[in-house]
Amino acid sequence: MNNKKRSSPTSDNNEEQGGGGKRKKKTRKKNLTG
Repeated sequence: MNNKKRSSPTSDNNEEQGGGGKRKKKTRKKNLTG
């Protein structure tokens, strides 16, 4: 995931604004809770 973000800064922006950012946050929360 980091590689993709570094390679495509535009894609990162789109993902962060779209469901990508939300998805990442969800995973982080799950990790903390799990």
